[in-house]
Amino acid sequence: MSTGRRPGGPSSPGCAAPCPTASPTSCPSYHVVTKRTAGAFTRTDLEAYLRAHGVTQVVIVGVATSMGVESTARQAHELGFNVALPLDAMTDLDAELHAVTTTKLFPRLGETGTTAEVLALLEPRVP
Repeated sequence: MSTGRRPGGPSSPGCAAPCPTASPTSCPSYHVVTKRTAGAFTRTDLEAYLRAHGVTQVVIVGVATSMGVESTARQAHELGFNVALPLDAMTDLDAELHAVTTTKLFPRLGETGTTAEVLALLEPRVP
């Protein structure tokens, strides 16, 4: 898992590509978190890093909806972060668990929608 910061705009000096799509090793403004448990906040510096940078909103995606994504979303919610969950950017080997998690649990933990909807909310507003 990596958290990308975009200081000064969509690209950072030294990035091979815009930070949201760059490899963590090609963008010096990325902070890499090595996750060893289901949740990304357990035994990592993720919370401290996010708080130190004034982050209040997290967008959570992944390949194990009912495990890693759910655990991380629960932890983020309990830690007081605003949680966004783009449902089309996650999957699970168990379709039934995926469906229950995305329709019953995630709306209680944060805002759900599509990737396009989340990205549109992140775009800067022009007066």
